[in-house]
Formats: sequence, structure tokens, C-alpha cells
Amino acid sequence: MLLYLVGMAAISLFVFFNLGKIKASKNQTNRNNRINRFRESNQQNIIENDHKEEKKDED
Repeated sequence: MLLYLVGMAAISLFVFFNLGKIKASKNQTNRNNRINRFRESNQQNIIENDHKEEKKDED
């Protein structure tokens, strides 16, 4: 039983690390509405909000 689990773990790790080498296609990486993962300051946010802060009146 233990040998079976060790074998399955080894196969899983081998598959995981080999699939990690696969990269996204150019259609996925070169799009205009891509999420800004690295927060570069020269780009605007995707979502713009007209938020107004509400203040609670205390009497």
C-alpha cells in the first residue's frame, strides 16, 4: 500500500512539473483587457467606480 502511494506521488509530481513548462498562447497574452498582475503605475485600472462616501450623522 505504501509503495503504491509513493509511486502515485512520484508520478503526480512528474506530471505537475512537466505541465508547468507549458505557456499561454500569444492570443491569451497579447490582449487589451488583460488583468494587470504586476500593478505597473503607467496603466489604468480596468474597473472605474464613481463611489461617493456616505457619512453617518450623529445626533
